[in-house]
Amino acid sequence: SYRIRKANGQTEIAVTVPVKWLVHSDRQYPVVVDPSVAKSYPGSGKIQTDAVPASYTEDWNNITLDNDPVTVYRTDVEAEYGTSDELDFCLSCVESCFENYTSERSVCVQFSGPNSTTPCVSGGSWLADPNGEPVAFSNSSIANGNYPSGEVDLDVQGERRDLNVSLDFGIIDVTIKLIDRYSAADCCADDCACGWWGCYGSDDIEYNENIGTKQAWIEANSWEATFYYCELVEFSSNISGSKSICEGGSKTFNVNANVNSNDYQWYRNGNPISGATSSSYTASPSPGTYTYKVKAENSCDSEFSDTYTLTVDPEPSVGAGYPVSDCQPAGSTPKIDMSGASANNYDQGSVSWSKTSGSGSGTFGCSSGCGDPANWYFNPSSSSGDITAELLIKGKGACSGTTISDTRQISWNAEPGIFAGSKLTKCSKVANIQMTGASATNYSTATWTVSGSYGGFDPASNPDDWLFVPNADTIDATFTVTLEVTGKGVCSGKTLSDTRQIELDPVPSVVAGPDTTTCSSNGAIGMDGASASNYGNPTWAGGNSYGSWSQAASPANATFTPKSDTVDATFTATLTVDGLDECSSTTLTDTRQIELDPAPVARSGPDTSFCTHKDIKMAGSYANYEQSLKWTGGSGTWVDAGSNPDEWIYEPDPNKSGQRNFAATLTVYAKDACASDSVKVSRSITLNEAPEVDAGSGHNTCGTGSIDLDNASAQNHSSINWTLDSTSSSYYGYGTMNGTGKDPSTYSFDPNANADSGRILAVLTATSGTGACNGVSVSDSVIISWGGGPKAFAGSSIDGCRSEDIYMTGASVSGPVDNWKWEGADKGVFISSGAQNPDDKFYSPPNTPTSGSDTVELIAEPDQNCPSASRDTSTRVLSWTEEPSGAAGNDTSVCTNASILMTGSSARGTIDTVFWKVTNGSGGSFTFTGGNANDPTNYEFVPSINAGSVEATLTIQGKGGCDGVTATYTRDIKWSAPPNGSTDDSLVVCGSGNIDMAKANPTISGEVGSVIWDFKHGSGSFGLRPGGN
Repeated sequence: SYRIRKANGQTEIAVTVPVKWLVHSDRQYPVVVDPSVAKSYPGSGKIQTDAVPASYTEDWNNITLDNDPVTVYRTDVEAEYGTSDELDFCLSCVESCFENYTSERSVCVQFSGPNSTTPCVSGGSWLADPNGEPVAFSNSSIANGNYPSGEVDLDVQGERRDLNVSLDFGIIDVTIKLIDRYSAADCCADDCACGWWGCYGSDDIEYNENIGTKQAWIEANSWEATFYYCELVEFSSNISGSKSICEGGSKTFNVNANVNSNDYQWYRNGNPISGATSSSYTASPSPGTYTYKVKAENSCDSEFSDTYTLTVDPEPSVGAGYPVSDCQPAGSTPKIDMSGASANNYDQGSVSWSKTSGSGSGTFGCSSGCGDPANWYFNPSSSSGDITAELLIKGKGACSGTTISDTRQISWNAEPGIFAGSKLTKCSKVANIQMTGASATNYSTATWTVSGSYGGFDPASNPDDWLFVPNADTIDATFTVTLEVTGKGVCSGKTLSDTRQIELDPVPSVVAGPDTTTCSSNGAIGMDGASASNYGNPTWAGGNSYGSWSQAASPANATFTPKSDTVDATFTATLTVDGLDECSSTTLTDTRQIELDPAPVARSGPDTSFCTHKDIKMAGSYANYEQSLKWTGGSGTWVDAGSNPDEWIYEPDPNKSGQRNFAATLTVYAKDACASDSVKVSRSITLNEAPEVDAGSGHNTCGTGSIDLDNASAQNHSSINWTLDSTSSSYYGYGTMNGTGKDPSTYSFDPNANADSGRILAVLTATSGTGACNGVSVSDSVIISWGGGPKAFAGSSIDGCRSEDIYMTGASVSGPVDNWKWEGADKGVFISSGAQNPDDKFYSPPNTPTSGSDTVELIAEPDQNCPSASRDTSTRVLSWTEEPSGAAGNDTSVCTNASILMTGSSARGTIDTVFWKVTNGSGGSFTFTGGNANDPTNYEFVPSINAGSVEATLTIQGKGGCDGVTATYTRDIKWSAPPNGSTDDSLVVCGSGNIDMAKANPTISGEVGSVIWDFKHGSGSFGLRPGGN
């Protein structure tokens, strides 16, 4: 294509060769690009290379180019567009290999930029239809690089495929490569096994030549050019120069050019003005300097006018400032500054201030910088006033004919005067202090304040009439109070202050100190913890019957010395002090309790001799004022009897023998303030050994001969004696004891010849005749069985309680016994845990029946050494009854103060006694109403007060086999007296007004919720008196 354009006073013709055409695969190289135009011919608005239209004024026949044609070779194109390594188009990774090529193959185009190269298979752009429409690609298709975009088109012709790539946006200096793959066994072989076929791009190759001074366009078509003629723009009237106008004015511009009326565009400061498209334009901008010009244009040319400079001067502005209120010190008339006034865009020589109205007089002036209205001042000539001041200025430049003004108010007055007064000294216990001596002038308000938490003021109309009220805890302070006054009129915002001191002499304070508890034996008692301040003449008093005082200048250094016979006493000690200075007439007192605790007293009792056969009581000992006490000494054991030392018991050590002497020590520990004191006293104890006796182990023999008692022994005795007992039902048979002397092991038992068997109790008694043990006897016994076989004794019948186990008390076996057992428990069961004897076992009654009996049998098997003997049996009857039980019934809450029956309660089982009692609370008692005394419902609770509550406990005691078994149950009883009321029989009043029912002497009692008056006869209405209830 051709293009002809005018630029820089010359006409230029340009020939453009499209790259797609230049690099086409059918292109034959070299290609010659020749911009020469040598011929022309006439036509309707067009000229070709052999003719020029007759209507044209230019002679186009002689137009030629001065430059030679350009020759383009394939290598030039490849160097420009095809072989650099900055961008590759890889045609690879075909969907199926090209072994049998068809036109329906799809291929992948891969891009790689200067920064990286990505395999085709991981980010390529697929062309689904090789013969179809071009496929667009964008930066999202590209893995790396500078992300070009455009479209790709694949054309297939026989065995040749052309790939055309068009770039709309992309990398600078890119190279486009077309890789053509004819066939391969693997469609992803290394480096794609591709050959180069051609290169395409979107850039054009352009050649420019100068062809003279005319302007036209030539459109190429198969190297034939078409020319269009265009008339240049010229101005017949123009604008130029400059001007200044005042803000708010305007300037109109007019031009004329050989264009249509709307082919203009006005510019301000180089920027087009929206809507300004005619040959005339009126400007009225804001203050500033502007340049204006206009552009005229037709279809093929444009031209700018000359430039016009327009300056807009701003209008002046003025502000007189805020109102001025000046409070002046008394007796002076200082200058009042006009600060706050301002002006802009004005002639500084035109500034002037003047009074326009108001009272008061003075003059305006300026010392320096008078072009600034804020540098002026007003000098009052009267002590007070209120005027309106006017500030006047003129504009400057193009606005010099403008005059403007503004006003401000100026007020002035004298400030207040103040005197708080001189220092005041008072006693701090005074109720209030008047601010006598204070004064103030020219004020509207006056206020006293205090610095610190010393008290507050009661206000008054005059400063000297105010009263200061000290706080109750302000007892010693010097502080400052401040008088503050506010001025009048213009000085209403003026505040002055003055101070004075107030000194409050402290009232005395006194602290007697903590109550003192000390031991009466400690001597003089110090008054530690006592203190006083701002005081004189401290004096202690009290307790004169118990001792005497020693006074001191410091209350804590005084002492009280108890009398020698003061053992246990408590009294009040009073400390009195006087005040000082302004508070000298003040006297204060404080007290403390002094308790003298008694020191402990102890007496051990007399020295004593005892026999070891029994415990030893410390008779004759004594203690008083003790916290605790104890006996110590000896090798035996002391039995604690608490605070009574004479009740303590010494148990001699059973492992010791012979006469023993030791000191028994009574230690009494003091209590309270005497706790650090203790008293020890002793007595001598002599122990004489009591006789000891051992009758030996049981003797069982199958024969009837003499039985030696050789395992019996006795000690610490003067004589022994063997006796025989066969009176118990468990013993039988007869015999005699043989032997003499003090050794019981030399004695023997000879069964009676008529008793072929027996079981007898032999008792050995040893008697002492020495010292404290003289006449003391001790005994031990042994069972002697002989002849026949074993003997079983089950014991007598037993009555038990169902809820309790029944022990086989009284059961025994004797004689040559190998073993024994209990049998016959048909209803209950026998339980034993390591039972050694028949009476160690116990019988557990069944749950049902609640009462009944069981006959049980004790069986004794003969010893193996008595083969001819037979077992022996014995029976006993075990009976049981139901244990006592019942219920107290539900809690009771009633509206009555009469008797309350215990309905709902019950009792059952083997009952001996039933009774009710109050176990918590008070206000009544129980009584029996008659009938069956073991029926708890036959009891009632009788309140002794109108309302209350108690916890009632029902106790059911058993009898017979259940003797000692008790069951208890509780219920709560709450009662309230019913409401009751009464009045006088009649109430007679004079008049028809309201009748006060209090005159009827009404009374109410009980638990009252509300009270209502109503009529039994007659009519009227009742109402509540104001404040009544």
